[in-house]
Amino acid sequence: MSLMSGKLSECTFTGADKDGENSRSMTICGRYAEKFSKMLEDNRGLLLFGSVGTGKTFAAACIANALLEKNYPAVMVSLVTLLDGADEIIRRINDIDLLILDDLGAERSTDYGFERI
Repeated sequence: MSLMSGKLSECTFTGADKDGENSRSMTICGRYAEKFSKMLEDNRGLLLFGSVGTGKTFAAACIANALLEKNYPAVMVSLVTLLDGADEIIRRINDIDLLILDDLGAERSTDYGFERI
């Protein structure tokens, strides 16, 4: 149900580099996952942004996997994939606690793409 590929479904905070340049963001993401019940109650999200190759997708997958482990329904999907199969995917995500949209901004900049978003 998570829609994550095999590679992403293996991402965990224990496998994260906690000493590198992303240590602060991984700590924040870990806290978000750890305190997710409060985040959900307060309707709080998390926005990860940065250049290509900085670990945003890995961090998001770590959050999703941590929540799935705690039996929270979570889905991680790229916006491009969502747009390509929007109707079926939207039906699947109606009752989840966390939706992670990966690659926001990578979608096709067309009238159809904007309409679907």
